[in-house]
Amino acid sequence: MRNYTFVTKATQPRWDRAAGQVFFALGLAAAGASTGAGLPGPVLISLLSELGLSESAARAAILRLRRNGWLSSHRHGRHTHYAPTTAVLIHQQRVREHFTASGELWDGTFHGLLYEVPERDRAFRDRLRRSARLLGYAPLRAGLLIAPTDRSAQLDALLSNPPPEARLLPARIELHPHDARRLATRIWALEELARDYRDQIEAMRGAIAVAAQDRPAGPAALRAFAAATQPVYQAVAQDPLLPRELLPNDWPAPQLGAALAATLEKLGPAASAYVDALTREPSQRDRCG
Repeated sequence: MRNYTFVTKATQPRWDRAAGQVFFALGLAAAGASTGAGLPGPVLISLLSELGLSESAARAAILRLRRNGWLSSHRHGRHTHYAPTTAVLIHQQRVREHFTASGELWDGTFHGLLYEVPERDRAFRDRLRRSARLLGYAPLRAGLLIAPTDRSAQLDALLSNPPPEARLLPARIELHPHDARRLATRIWALEELARDYRDQIEAMRGAIAVAAQDRPAGPAALRAFAAATQPVYQAVAQDPLLPRELLPNDWPAPQLGAALAATLEKLGPAASAYVDALTREPSQRDRCG
């Protein structure tokens, strides 16, 4: 089975539907790619069209993601190729490990980041917040972000050349285990996320049952796969990937992971076959991108 490495939305900023479609298309194409060259612009635009975006909306979403630092681009042959940036790929790796590994061990301490950035360096401050929240940090109060484990090394890798006047200080917060779980439930909205997970589990099971009766192919397979999996990735993007010590006893992430794996196995191959054919099609490669 292919290793589908879809890129999810980050908790912040809240990307719109068009941006979510861009990352879905890139992730699906990456599952069958033999190189890391990214996806040619013409193919990406064509896939987004099949997913319901107009060409102008697709191009606007790509441009916006590039400006915000979530999408990279480079010339490869005749066309511009697009790929997720390092910040997004780090988040994707954490999500993948969350479903395949036993999870991070909690040391009983929340790790915080106290920050103060002058208004004239607002661009850096915004990048700091976006990158931190992509790694699972949450705002506890103004100027203080916290995470359940030490993710400072990953954050440092995403924040090159901070302004001289910016102050970034590490912090540690120790709470009674009961209070720590209550805090985690509140600031990461775990009850709402659990409900969303359970809804997505039922929806994926329904999509698999429908596909078993009438297997889609071509563009229909792409759209069916997107409809079944995109809401899941959007939900997972809100997950801070907490250690089990901070999660409710009936946390449904394991069941979600199993349902997602089944959906990828049942619906993914037909969608990937369509994307592979589109990538090889000369008429798509020769369009301006």
